[in-house]
Amino acid sequence: MHVLDRLRLATNFFYNHADDLRYLLWIDGKVQREDVRTLDEIGLPLMKIISSNYALHLQLLNNSRSTESWRQLSREIAGLTTLLHSTEKPSQVTMEALEAWYVPIGTALFTILRNQTVVDAWRIPSSRGFSQWRRVFERILQNWLEDLQRGGIDLEKYGQVEEEIFRQMNWFESKVFRQPKRWYSCGPTTYALIGFNYGPEPEDWRFEWELDTDELVGEFWELIDNQDIRIVGSWVDDD
Repeated sequence: MHVLDRLRLATNFFYNHADDLRYLLWIDGKVQREDVRTLDEIGLPLMKIISSNYALHLQLLNNSRSTESWRQLSREIAGLTTLLHSTEKPSQVTMEALEAWYVPIGTALFTILRNQTVVDAWRIPSSRGFSQWRRVFERILQNWLEDLQRGGIDLEKYGQVEEEIFRQMNWFESKVFRQPKRWYSCGPTTYALIGFNYGPEPEDWRFEWELDTDELVGEFWELIDNQDIRIVGSWVDDD
């Protein structure tokens, strides 16, 4: 069976575990270079499909086995794909062949950034503040970079190419990382990516964000007008 047919079969099933995808593509579970390259040639790099699930499963599922399965699959495919930086959308024929399957537009790194922002807004019980969101994001990014490195990717070259693409696509300061507004959200719903620093090691990477501070004005005046609301950690005067 052609790898595209196997991929279509795999995507007809809802899977929470990367091993579901792995064994539906390869009955023995061993990633085949020629299949990865074939999917690259028709505009369906597996790393983009993986990236669309990466942030979701690392952030939402409290299942270390599921998380590790996605990370392991990323490591194995990273060194085989020729389209790690692809921003192209698959052809209409390819999309129709996959029926309802979704293939993200943008590089795999962009997809992780975008998905992690949107997914966070729909967490239960509520959206979190920016500082906590950033801690989760940095952990996911660290995992992604570690997996690429273990897959044989030079992170400094990877960062150089990604930064150039981000600038060409005007993703910096474009506010493309926008969360759906929730009525109970107390924090800003828009994070503008200003830029990022990169290097040969995962810990060298730093992302810079700008918050939409206009959305914080109402919260500030609520604290001023309502004296009964106390800021955590503030000094409490004795009566």
